[in-house]
Amino acid sequence: MRASIAAESVGIPSVSIVCEGFEQQAFATARGMGFDGLALAATKGHVDAQSRDTMIDNFRAFSVDQVVDGLQRPADGATAEDSDEPAALDVVASGTLDE
Repeated sequence: MRASIAAESVGIPSVSIVCEGFEQQAFATARGMGFDGLALAATKGHVDAQSRDTMIDNFRAFSVDQVVDGLQRPADGATAEDSDEPAALDVVASGTLDE
């Protein structure tokens, strides 16, 4: 994620590859760093729970198309306007601790 964020911040398109089941965590991390809609590709299963050959076969079958699609999408990606959620750097509350 951090490498993708560094690349995207200088205009280089990227796709972060995450294990299946960690997509929402990756989206939340990207949002917290100011990059809503960062492109992701998920691997099938967890890389530590499969043989090298199975991992490669799964990557070719399930992940490569996600990587290609992510690199071909518009650079601006999804924004907070696309959802009911505030953007990463929006102020959603203000005041003192006592208030």
